[in-house]
Order: sequence, then structure tokens, then C-alpha cells
Amino acid sequence: MGMSAVEWVEGNQLIIAMADGSLVRVPVKHPEKAQEVKLSAPLGSPRPACGS
Repeated sequence: MGMSAVEWVEGNQLIIAMADGSLVRVPVKHPEKAQEVKLSAPLGSPRPACGS
């Protein structure tokens, strides 16, 4: 059993980072439509919101 992390993203979706390094996108309103996703570029640090 490994660890995972969950992050809410724009569009009312959850991105789940699985212990094996895979990512799964889960639409909050339709969790039955969950699907594995691949990154097109490495993840970076979050940028501050405008006006902060």
C-alpha cells in the first residue's frame, strides 16, 4: 500500500497522484468518468494569484 495525493483543480475536477506516479483525473459531478492522464510538461510550483 502506498500514498497518494489529491488536488482540486479548475473545472471542478480532482487530480489524484497515485503512489506509482500515475495521475487520475476525476470529474467531481461524474466520478464514473475517471481517467488516467499524462503530463505534457513537468509540474512547477503554483503561481500566486493576480492581485496578491
